[in-house]
Amino acid sequence: MKHRLLETLVEGKRREAELVELCDDEPPDPGGRWSAKDHLAHLSWWRARNARLMDAVRMGSELPPSVQDDAQNAVGRHGR
Repeated sequence: MKHRLLETLVEGKRREAELVELCDDEPPDPGGRWSAKDHLAHLSWWRARNARLMDAVRMGSELPPSVQDDAQNAVGRHGR
């Protein structure tokens, strides 16, 4: 299981690097299509939240508030 998790992390980093290469300063797509920057921001938000969650579980402290995926994704996309 640990080996598979590490492989998944390496693959995720490789794919994120592809998104970084596609980033530019273009304005948001008027049709709502996510840009590479949107995807990276989305991944970063969830990674930070999940890190807080794992820390809380590990330390036995209060968990971060739960979120509804679709609602949070809409905030992430339109709340910039």
